[in-house]
Amino acid sequence: MGAPPFSVVIWMVLALLPLAAIFSALSLALATLARSTKEGQYYLMPLMFVTLPLSTIAVMPTTEISLGNSIIPVTGVMLILRAVIEGDYLIALRFLAPVAAVTAICCIMAIRWAVDLFSNESVLFRESERFSLGAWLRHLVRDRGVTPSAAEGFMCAIVLLMLQFFARLFAPMPDGWLGFAIQTLVVQVALVATPVLLFAVMLTASPRRSLLLEPTPWQNLTIAGMLALVAHPASAALSEFLQKVYPISPDALAVLGEISKMLQDAPLWQVVLLMAVVPAICEELAFRGFVLSGLRHLGHKGMAIVISALFFGVVHAFLQQSINAFIMGMLLAYIAVQTGSLFPGIVFHAVHNGLAIALSGAVTADSVERFPLLKLLF
Repeated sequence: MGAPPFSVVIWMVLALLPLAAIFSALSLALATLARSTKEGQYYLMPLMFVTLPLSTIAVMPTTEISLGNSIIPVTGVMLILRAVIEGDYLIALRFLAPVAAVTAICCIMAIRWAVDLFSNESVLFRESERFSLGAWLRHLVRDRGVTPSAAEGFMCAIVLLMLQFFARLFAPMPDGWLGFAIQTLVVQVALVATPVLLFAVMLTASPRRSLLLEPTPWQNLTIAGMLALVAHPASAALSEFLQKVYPISPDALAVLGEISKMLQDAPLWQVVLLMAVVPAICEELAFRGFVLSGLRHLGHKGMAIVISALFFGVVHAFLQQSINAFIMGMLLAYIAVQTGSLFPGIVFHAVHNGLAIALSGAVTADSVERFPLLKLLF
């Protein structure tokens, strides 16, 4: 193979400029948060873990450029470059606009975050110190703040992602409703709620404030439930659109079909409790509780909302779920910030999941007969 054409080199240089700006700004922002070189390396690890999959997806032979793939940060740029290298200039031009738009948005957000950190004197002029992982962990436990720091929020989110990854890797497919229920409870309670509660008790002086377990007027709970009813049609429409843009693989459809059969064979109250109430409590404690409380120390409320929603989206199994969960996660985080309490978000989350279960076919004619209130919906 010879050298690539000069036009391809030009395209590569043009594509590298915005990517270099994005990762330079992100690296600079994370380095600003760090007090030493070693601490900065620990902060950069999540950035590397997120970037590598985005860049390697594009080089997989089965990955084709489409509207859905083109709006994935980094992946879209790599797919455009692959099309140019292969000589498919018309395809590259067809998807150039969405790729450029997404890349520009990411570039602006990264640069703005770096500028905001450099404008914060409390971050810029902190006292530097020699860093070691052991001393840092001892410092976290000994010198606990009222609420978690930004580093502790990131650490909690990364631990949750790792636990979810290994759980999906080694967990077998359940053979019935009982096995599915036990597996779901173990994931939600043992791998989501328990680590978060341990983080809150060990690393903060006020677990109640760290988890946003503050009292709230009953009107907020009512409004949150009504907002879930109003937002659900938009969420369902988005989910349908995402399934068209990102078609679900046959293997995933087979798995979802088996799960749907399990839900239909189970009592309705157990399905609602397991799929709506339990995730609402556990996931809200994690992502709108500890993680969001820590990320708010970044100094920018909007950035904390977006990052916590991003972690919430990534923790979901399927890409279609992740994108929808990211958008709903921003709304839930905004509710938590505005009300100062976790409980409205729990109500919103439970009602939203309950409606999704009801409309997915888990509610049968027998369920409607046993629960007359369901006739208001069906």
